[in-house]
Amino acid sequence: MVVVPTFAPEWERHSRDDESRERYVSEELRRLFNERAAVLLAVLQVSVDDDCRMVAMRQLTENADSDGNPIYDPAHQWRLRLKDGVTPPSVDAQGRKLPKEKLGRVLVTKVGNLGGQRARETSSSASREWGGERRAAKSNAGMDLYVQREVTAKPTVYSLSDAVLILQRWGVGVQARQYLRASAWRPGEALEDQPRGQEQWLVEEVPPPAPSKTAAA
Repeated sequence: MVVVPTFAPEWERHSRDDESRERYVSEELRRLFNERAAVLLAVLQVSVDDDCRMVAMRQLTENADSDGNPIYDPAHQWRLRLKDGVTPPSVDAQGRKLPKEKLGRVLVTKVGNLGGQRARETSSSASREWGGERRAAKSNAGMDLYVQREVTAKPTVYSLSDAVLILQRWGVGVQARQYLRASAWRPGEALEDQPRGQEQWLVEEVPPPAPSKTAAA
């Protein structure tokens, strides 16, 4: 299992000075990359200050600090995998049962809405196609409404935006509660007397391996 490092523990000392905080966040990000750590998981942890996270995500998205210098190698790949021993939901993000060969082995999660941009238009045929009533009809007909991605035990490369969305929902330590309440739980019942619900800490980031000594030589 990948160990999630601490990110920006001294943020409060820099948070009142824009220049200082920008520099501090970029230093922290570079430290994580140099350590070959799980960068996104570290930034997305529930313990990280929201403002600090926003600065970090902007720098990661732009791959630039406040002086325009890159934070990481543009060739860096964002890789994710299922944590060992977890059981992902038996349905996809639209609530549809997964086929037998994917049950317990594949997480199918939402990263966007199909036709989402077009639905915000006002007059085109595409906007009508993905508008409210037509969207409901598609759902009733069992058609796809979401852009979904699959995560398995095999490390897989995702875009930065998709990796962030997946980890925000299912990343190790990102949700405050590791387990949801069991479906059998009722108000007034002690949670410890009920079986655990779905685990939410399913996905870990796979940092790049350290260069081999042979390659380094």
